[in-house]
Amino acid sequence: MLQISSLAPIPIIAEPPGNSDSTAFEQQYHETLSMMRQTKLSEFAADSKMPFALKQRQIELPMLEYSVALARSSPKWRQVIVKSLIENIEQGPGHFSVHRAKDALKQIALAIGVPNLSSMLKSEDLTESEQAAELLGWLKNSRAAQPLLMSLKSDHPLRQRIGDIVGQHYSQYRIEAATFEVIS
Repeated sequence: MLQISSLAPIPIIAEPPGNSDSTAFEQQYHETLSMMRQTKLSEFAADSKMPFALKQRQIELPMLEYSVALARSSPKWRQVIVKSLIENIEQGPGHFSVHRAKDALKQIALAIGVPNLSSMLKSEDLTESEQAAELLGWLKNSRAAQPLLMSLKSDHPLRQRIGDIVGQHYSQYRIEAATFEVIS
């Protein structure tokens, strides 16, 4: 079992100084996760008898906690982290196993809450709106599906992407692709 007290404190990085470009955020995030991974890997001896799955867990859990905490701290960090976790799931393991990346997205969505994600879905900022749709999808419950289904009935600019998300996460709701009408 992971001993939280044995972990070194995880530094919460602030926004990059002077540059609010999202690529600077992404670069800093990936550099920090790589540094954390290297630090944890160096703690394991080459002849360690510890099973690989346990080693992986001890490496990923602090990084997961760090990512979720960082995503909760700022909307800019949330955009970077959610984008990175979705890429991790779609393209295969990156900093996290696919399972841990899915868990992180669900934790971030739970921290934000369905009412806040619903209002983000209606935002004029398409990046924020798409991010809200993704996070609502990862909640995988009927309460989170309702805002997505309502946006499909409206003239939402991301209707196609939202339809894909509903199809991926809420297969119990069949959607006619051409009209995006909900079929019971």
